[in-house]
Amino acid sequence: MRHYVIRLFVSFCILVFWSFQATSQTSVNSPVDLESWNRLAERAEAVIATARASNTALAILRTDLAEASRSISDAMIPLQEEIDLLNARLNALGEPFEGESEDGDLALQRAEINLRLLQVEQPFRFAADAVQHANGMMRQIDSIIERRAWESRATRGPFPLNPVHWISSAQLTADYFTAALSEISTSWASEAQREQFVRALPQILVWFVLGMVLLTASRAYVRQFANRIFPLSDGVPLRGGGFRLLTADVICPTAGLVALVAAAQSSQLISFFSETFITMMAVAAAIVFITNWLAKALFAGDGTELVQSCLGSDWSRTVRRTVRWLGWAVALRSASDGLQLDSGSQQAQIVILTFPALIVAAILMFQLSRRLSENLVALAQIDEHRPFSDVVFSGITWLAQAAAVVGVALAFGGYSVAGDYLVFPVLYSLALLGAFFALESIITGLISGLSARKGVDGSAVKTGIVRVCVGSLLLFAAVPVLALAWGATTSDIIGAWQAAVDGIPVGSQRITAMDVFRLVITFATGCVLTALIQSVLQRSVLPNTRLNLGAQRALITGVGYIGVILAGIAAVAMTNFDFTNIAIVAGALSVGIGFGLQTVVSNFVSGIILLVERPINVGDWIEVGGVSGTVRNVSVRATQIETFNRARVVVPNTDLIGGQVTNWTLENRRGRVILPIGVAYGTDTRQVEQILLEIANAHPSVMKDPSPSVVFMNFGADALEFELRVILYDVDFLLSTRSELNFAIADRFESEGISIPFPQRDIWVRNASELVAKEN
Repeated sequence: MRHYVIRLFVSFCILVFWSFQATSQTSVNSPVDLESWNRLAERAEAVIATARASNTALAILRTDLAEASRSISDAMIPLQEEIDLLNARLNALGEPFEGESEDGDLALQRAEINLRLLQVEQPFRFAADAVQHANGMMRQIDSIIERRAWESRATRGPFPLNPVHWISSAQLTADYFTAALSEISTSWASEAQREQFVRALPQILVWFVLGMVLLTASRAYVRQFANRIFPLSDGVPLRGGGFRLLTADVICPTAGLVALVAAAQSSQLISFFSETFITMMAVAAAIVFITNWLAKALFAGDGTELVQSCLGSDWSRTVRRTVRWLGWAVALRSASDGLQLDSGSQQAQIVILTFPALIVAAILMFQLSRRLSENLVALAQIDEHRPFSDVVFSGITWLAQAAAVVGVALAFGGYSVAGDYLVFPVLYSLALLGAFFALESIITGLISGLSARKGVDGSAVKTGIVRVCVGSLLLFAAVPVLALAWGATTSDIIGAWQAAVDGIPVGSQRITAMDVFRLVITFATGCVLTALIQSVLQRSVLPNTRLNLGAQRALITGVGYIGVILAGIAAVAMTNFDFTNIAIVAGALSVGIGFGLQTVVSNFVSGIILLVERPINVGDWIEVGGVSGTVRNVSVRATQIETFNRARVVVPNTDLIGGQVTNWTLENRRGRVILPIGVAYGTDTRQVEQILLEIANAHPSVMKDPSPSVVFMNFGADALEFELRVILYDVDFLLSTRSELNFAIADRFESEGISIPFPQRDIWVRNASELVAKEN
C-alpha cells in the first residue's frame, strides 16, 4: 500500500510539472502567429463593417485572408496527425474495469498521453477557430462584391451616345496612361529601384528574348517538329485544326506573352495597377490567338473542319471571318478590364469605353448564330434523321440570337452593365463549346495516330473508352472556366474545390473528392486488370488446354464477373467509408426488391448454375420449348439461341434449368440420322439393303464405326418400308448429309430400276349414268 501511494505522488508531481511546461509551450507551438493574425482580422472586420472599400481592395483583402487560412490549415496537419495518434494510443490502453483500480504504471502512461493531448488540442482548436473566422470573412467579402455586381447591373448608367461622356472617357483613359507612365518614371528616378533593375537585368533579358522568340520565329520550327512526329503521310490528317496549328498558333505565342509579362514584372518598375493592365493586355492578345485557331479548326472549309457544312466554301469563309472579328471585340473588352478604376464616376466612364465592344460583339454573335442556324436547317433538309445534338445546337443558336438582341437593347437604354453581362458570357460559352470539341478531336486524333503505329485500329480508339475518358476530363476542366465566364471569381472556384476536398457531410461521415477519385480509379483499374486477365486466358492459356470452346467461354465470363465484383469491393474499401448503416438499409430493402424482382433473381441464379455446371455451352445445338438452334451466348440472365433461320431467340435461364432441354452436342458432336425409304412390292429386299449400305459408307460425313445399318421396318400399305440409320461425325451437318444421301439414293434407285411407290386411289362415282344423261 505504501509503495502504491508513493507511485501516485510521483505521478501527480510529474503531471503538475508537465502542466506548467505545456502552458509555457502552447504559444510557442501554436500554428497561428497571434500578432499578425489579429492585425489582419481586425483590418478585415473594419473593412467589412464599413463596406466602403473598392472591389479591388476587397479582392486584395480576400487574397490575404485566403493565404492566411491556407497557411494555418497546412500547419494544422501535423497537429491533427498527432491528435489521431494520441487518441489511438488511448483506445489501445482501454478503460479500466468497473470497481478495479488501475496499476500505477498504466495510470502514469494514461496521464502522460492525456497531458500531451491537452498540449496539442489547445493550439489546434485555436487554429481551427482562426480558419473558420477567415472563411466567414471571405464569404462576407464575396457577398459584398456579388451584391455590388447585381446592383450595378440593375442600375441605369449614363446614356452611351452622349458625346460629353465620350470626351470625358477619352480624357480619363489618357489620364490613366499618363499616371502609369509617371509611376514608372518615378520608380526609375529612385536609385534603389534602378539598382534592383540592374540586378534583375539578366533575368529581364532572358524572359524578353524567350518571349519574342516564342511569338515570332518559333512557329515555323514547331510546325516542322510536329510534322516529323506526325507526318502527313500517316493516314488521315488530324481533325479540328490539328496538333500543329494548336501548338504553333496558340501554345507557343501564349507562352511568349507569359514570358513578356514575366519580364515586365521582373523589372520592379511597374505598380500593381500597371501590372494588372499589362496582364489583361496579354490576355487580350491570347484571346486573338485562340479565336483565330478556333476559326481554322471549326470552319476550315477544306474537309478537316469540325462543323459539317453543306452551304459551300463561301459560308465557311464568312463564318471564319466573323469568328476572327469576334475575337478582336472580346480582346478589346478584356483589355478594358485592365483599367483598375475604383470610383463610381470612373467606373461609369469605363462602361462608356466598353460600349463599342459590346455592340460589335452582339452584332457579330447574332450573325454567327444565324449562319450556324442556317447550316443546321440545311443539314436537316438533307437528312431527316439528324442526331439529337443538332436539336440542342439549334436551340443554343436561337438563345444566342435572343441574347444579342436583348443585350443591344439594354446597352442603348443605359443598362450597359446588364447588356455586357448578357452578351459576353453567352459568347464565352459558345467559344468554350467549340474549344471543347476541337480539343477532344485533337487529343483523340493524337492517341489514334500513336495507336495506329503500334498496330491498333485508330477508329476503335476514337469510339471507345479513350474518347469517353478524354471527353470527361475536358468536361471537368471546362466547368470552372464556364463558371468564370458567368461571373464567378477565382476565389469561388478555389472555395468550391476546397469544399470538395474537405468533403460533403453525409450523416456522421464526410465524402471527399479524393474518396470519389480513389473509388473511380480503383474500380477502373480493377476492370482493366480483369479485361487483361480475360484476354490472356482467351489468347494464351485456355487454347493450350483440353477444355472445349463452351467451357473456355464460361470460364472467361466467370472471371469477368468475379473481377468486377472484386474491383467494386476494393473501390469501396479504398474510400474508408463506413457502409454499415447503408448495409442495414440495403438489407431491409432487399426483401421488398426480392419479391418484385424474383424472376430476375431466379434467372441470375440459373445463369450462375449454367456457367458452373455447363450443361449448355456456346456452340451447342439444343432444343428447348419448341426452339431449335445453336447457342451463341450464355449470360447470367438469359441465353441466346440462333435458329437455322438466322433468328436470335432469347431464352430465360430458368427455362433451361427448370424445363426439359435436348442438347445434341453436350458430350460430343456425333449424332444419328434416320432416313425412311419405301420401295415397290416385288423389289429384291437384299439388293435394297446392299445399295443403301454402299451409299452410306461412301459418304464422308458418315462414321464407319459404328457402321451404318438398314432396318426392314414394315410391309406398308403401298410399299416395303426400310430405314437407313447412320451416325455422323458432326451433327451440325445433319441437314446437308440427309439431303446428299437422299439425292444419292434417288439416283441409284433410278439406275437400278427400283421404283419408289406412292399412294394410289381409285375413285368410284356411284351415279355416273345419271350424270352422263343429264350432260347429254
